[in-house]
Amino acid sequence: LLASLPDLAIDLIVTPLNHFLPILLSGKIFLTFTALLYGAGCVWLGRAILGRRSWIAPFAALTFYNSALLFGFLNYIFGIAVFLCAFAFWLQSRNRISWPRFVVLCLLSIVAYLSHLSSIAFLGVSCLTIALLELPPHRSLTLLIRQLAWLLCPVLLMAAFMNRSGQVGAIEWSTLTQKFTFLFAPVRTYNLVFDAALLVVLLVCAFVIAKGARVHRTAVAGAVLFFLFLITPNAIFNSSAADARYIMPAYLVLLLSVEPTCRRAQTCAIAVATLAMVVRTADIAVTWRTIDHR
Repeated sequence: LLASLPDLAIDLIVTPLNHFLPILLSGKIFLTFTALLYGAGCVWLGRAILGRRSWIAPFAALTFYNSALLFGFLNYIFGIAVFLCAFAFWLQSRNRISWPRFVVLCLLSIVAYLSHLSSIAFLGVSCLTIALLELPPHRSLTLLIRQLAWLLCPVLLMAAFMNRSGQVGAIEWSTLTQKFTFLFAPVRTYNLVFDAALLVVLLVCAFVIAKGARVHRTAVAGAVLFFLFLITPNAIFNSSAADARYIMPAYLVLLLSVEPTCRRAQTCAIAVATLAMVVRTADIAVTWRTIDHR
């Protein structure tokens, strides 16, 4: 923290646990906490957007087992979970930011920065997008500053971090094939045939759910994150797959911005899509157990 370094989620949680617990158990505790925080963030953000319980939140929570997790990018996944919670809290507080809420937002932004650098980028982009969308009706620049002033905390940390010595690295762009592959991050497993079947099921369910559904303005933030995925290089500042990191938060914000009607067809589609993700998670678990046995 004194060195203003980001990407420290595992270091700040697992390392202290190692003083009291075996390394394997410490790792399992971290993974369990990350999964619970990710699921809680989906539920919280869904409620913050819709103003009530989101039936899509359980489906969104099951995307915890995305391709980034399969590759072991745990700080990144933890950062997404923090982003979901922080963005939800900001949405519920943005029009009545008292000093206690401002302090909480400052702390959440610092936690996001320390967890993973991309987390604070997702948070800043999403909050700025919504604040600008809501600016014309209010006509209040003061409110805009109050809504976003807490972002100064991670900006200062980032400035101190970027001021340190080091190599910037080369900028490299993803190929069209790589960009296309990144799009399937929420559904990829270790079995291409299963992935294809799952994708068909989810697309049919999405078509049914989308008919007549209300889409909230937070979907614009998801669209902006998706646009950043398209224009961001693959390698930048010695960071690989920089563009792919926008995919999961973009999908999550877009998903949780959809408010289906209570028609039976939509309810069934949500249930089928969620069940399909449960089956996918079980398939991944079987693969992991097989690898673990070997």
